[in-house]
Amino acid sequence: MINDPEKKSEIEQKAEYMIVLDWDDESDSDIDLWVETPHGKVGFMNPQVGSVFLDKDDLGHRNDTYSSMGSNKSEVVYINREIVNIRAFEPGEYIVNAHFYGGRKSDTMFTTTNNKKAIDILTLTVSIYKLNPYSIVHTAEKKFSRIGQEETFARFTIKPDGTYKNVNTLSKKIVTLLSPMSTSTSTSGF
Repeated sequence: MINDPEKKSEIEQKAEYMIVLDWDDESDSDIDLWVETPHGKVGFMNPQVGSVFLDKDDLGHRNDTYSSMGSNKSEVVYINREIVNIRAFEPGEYIVNAHFYGGRKSDTMFTTTNNKKAIDILTLTVSIYKLNPYSIVHTAEKKFSRIGQEETFARFTIKPDGTYKNVNTLSKKIVTLLSPMSTSTSTSGF
C-alpha cells in the first residue's frame, strides 16, 4: 500500500527542442525569452502553451542564490540564462525573441553620463537545439542597449515528423508589456 520511494517516475520528462538564451553573468538585467508557437506565446507571463514550457525564468541576480538541502549556507551562482523546452512535435512556425525587460539601479550595466542614465551594451546569445537526434538548429548573437528593446533571433517551422525547415531571422515583434523602468510598450499585440 505504500509507494516504493526507490521507484522512478513512470512519466518520462523529455524535450524534443531546447531554446537557450544567455547574457553577461555579471549583469543584473532582466532579459526575457519569448517564443510564439502555433498555439500562443510562451514567456514569463504565460510559461506554458501546449507542449512548450518556459523551464527557467532568470531575473538577473535576484534568483542566483541557492541553499543546500539541510544546510543554512547559501551560495550565489551568477548565471544569466532562460530556457524554453518544446516537449512534443506541434507542427507550425516558432518565433524566438528576446526582450530587455529591465534592471535595477544598482546594476553595473547602468552608468551616469551628463546626469542621464545610459546602458552599456549587452551581448545576448540564443541557441536552438534539436535533441532527438541532436543537432544545432540555429545560434545567433545580438547587441541590446535599451530597456524595452525586442529582437527576433530565429523563426523556424517544425514539420509533423519533428524535423525543422525554413530557419530565418525575419523580424516580428511579439511582446507587449510595460517594462518596470520604461514608459512605453512595444508596438505589437500580446
